[in-house]
Amino acid sequence: MFSNNSLNLVRPTVEYCSAIWDPHTKELIQKVGKIQRRAARMVHNNYDWKTSVNELIRELDWDMLSTRRKINRLCILQKAMGGHLALPVQNYLHPAQRITRRSSSSSYIEYHTRIDPFKFSFVPRTIKDWNDLPPDITSITNPNQFKTATSNLIKAQDSNIKD
Repeated sequence: MFSNNSLNLVRPTVEYCSAIWDPHTKELIQKVGKIQRRAARMVHNNYDWKTSVNELIRELDWDMLSTRRKINRLCILQKAMGGHLALPVQNYLHPAQRITRRSSSSSYIEYHTRIDPFKFSFVPRTIKDWNDLPPDITSITNPNQFKTATSNLIKAQDSNIKD
């Protein structure tokens, strides 16, 4: 019961605008992560300092917050490109001029900058992630199907990294 409450009450608060405000510094990532770690301890009612919070989160089958933010950013970009959101992303998206082994016909030119606030902002960061998606996913026009396919891919990649 408490697990459902934490998901229904805490997660929306933490994830509000998380696709746009996606922390990139270690300090901010840790601050946001503390909320999930505290919630995992509350759900398990286990406050013993010897207990691994990562293990508690794994038992709850909760996704890493960074994974959820990445999926949300990609979904927002896909919705904006499909006209489902009133964001002028076309002003910032420039199709790749040539197709390479790493890119496809749905790839966009990445922004290169040395200034971190812009480098890690929504558009440059999401374009890089978009270009890493396979063409069969970037060609999906239905937002729900896109989210499912993207979630499955990114979670599979994350599980490969953990193993």
